[in-house]
Amino acid sequence: MTQSATSEARSKSQAIGAAQRELNPNTIVMVARGSSDYAESYLCYATPLVLGCPVASIGPSIQSVCGKELKMGAALRHAAEQHLKEIGQRILIVDTSGTDDFALTRKCCAQNGYEEEARIRDFWAEGDDKVIFRKAL
Repeated sequence: MTQSATSEARSKSQAIGAAQRELNPNTIVMVARGSSDYAESYLCYATPLVLGCPVASIGPSIQSVCGKELKMGAALRHAAEQHLKEIGQRILIVDTSGTDDFALTRKCCAQNGYEEEARIRDFWAEGDDKVIFRKAL
């Protein structure tokens, strides 16, 4: 690696570190692919030491190479709901489409305690309703 490339890599690493410190995350989830698996392994140890937050490491290349779908949506939804509850919010609203392309989104809402509150026919386009789900927190 040339001195210029080393300097550029150091600069980028410092910028990433500054952004992470500013965001002050509660948790970090890392997913790597190929040769990045090694960097991920290193960062899983270094990140908690520097930022003081836990790091979850998804097995190397599980999604990108092996094609195994990760169920991150449930964890993100749960975290969002808990955070909103903690800051005193009472309800959570989800807007989605009524087309077949969004059938899994509507099914997920229904399976996770969201109730269809309203449907506005032809909102997005003719034949594409706006479906509004509501969940009391």
